[in-house]
Amino acid sequence: MSESLHIYLKEWRKIRDLTQKALAEKADVDVTYISKVERGLRDGMSTKFLNAVARAMKCRPKDLFENPMAEDLDLDLLSVIEMWADLSAPKRQAAKAMIRGLAEDGTQDPHPDDLKRTA
Repeated sequence: MSESLHIYLKEWRKIRDLTQKALAEKADVDVTYISKVERGLRDGMSTKFLNAVARAMKCRPKDLFENPMAEDLDLDLLSVIEMWADLSAPKRQAAKAMIRGLAEDGTQDPHPDDLKRTA
């Protein structure tokens, strides 16, 4: 299991558009430790580290051991990724700002049943 952490931690970080330094700051861990985990020089298997990094990247600790681009991802997410590739740099920046705003607005997420009714 830890064998995949060093591979997928870097992938998760890139998908979250974080540098090692930014992740270290968000997770309150040393940037050199993250670097060593990503290079396979440390195993990173402490519960404290996994929880801190997962919380910083808004995923579950167990997700860090899985390919974030695995085939079982929700099809809507795959569609977004495909559209993202076609966006210009300014439009990507605008989309990031909008998504960050949605993620940080502090409101409660809608219930899935409510989304079905409006679709």
